[in-house]
Amino acid sequence: MATVTLDTNTVDDERVVKTAVAAGYDVAHTTVTDRELGTSGILPATSDRARIHEPLVLGESALGSGVLASDSDAETFERLLQIISDGSFPLSGRRDNLSLGHRRQLRDAMILCSHIREQRAIFITNDKKGFIGGGRRERIEKEFHTKVMTSEEFLRTFDRPTAGDVEVRDLSWPLFLVAFLGTGLGVGLFDQFYTGRTGNLLLDLLGAGAYGGGFLIALLFVWLIYWIGARLIFRSKRRTTPRRSLAIAAAAFGVVVIIVGLIK
Repeated sequence: MATVTLDTNTVDDERVVKTAVAAGYDVAHTTVTDRELGTSGILPATSDRARIHEPLVLGESALGSGVLASDSDAETFERLLQIISDGSFPLSGRRDNLSLGHRRQLRDAMILCSHIREQRAIFITNDKKGFIGGGRRERIEKEFHTKVMTSEEFLRTFDRPTAGDVEVRDLSWPLFLVAFLGTGLGVGLFDQFYTGRTGNLLLDLLGAGAYGGGFLIALLFVWLIYWIGARLIFRSKRRTTPRRSLAIAAAAFGVVVIIVGLIK
């Protein structure tokens, strides 16, 4: 089964978890993340406690959370420390008084080492400084045969909208164009009726009413185009609402009104 490991900064991302599960991935995080979250109130989106145990590191691992590392795991851990810190991490035997920054890098290496030890496929992190920038991602992927991705990259790759779940923003430009042109056409047609004043107050009032009504009918028309298009053509039932579609149509309507006002 394909596998995904979440870093502490992505463990509460519900969209990433749902996308991974839908794509057939097993999703998990490490005991380091549980400890880092502590009493923050942040809960993993998987609703599970950590299933990946960290390598036992004296002075860092909590009782019962770490597992003894093999020689290979120890080498991986040391190599990751150097990659993450860009070679600045203190050597073994000189780590009694680590700075807060080095302490964070230590936990980062523990998380990724656990992921690599379990031979999991994708590590999802938004920590670009620690795992991606400065060629770090390329070195990690080449040396340890795993994939490092940000949450945005993962979603861009695996979150494929279905026929029943199309984002409204995907439709905004074509439907805005329809709304704009449709409203402009409606305004032009009804403006022709209104400009022919008769000099009769009653008839002029009726003409003004028709002019205003024409604007409302034009707005209703483009709203119906947008709504029907989003609901039926694109089958977008969950994220397309009458209120949102009406707001976009109204925006187009407002633009046309301003342009017509400036021309006159």
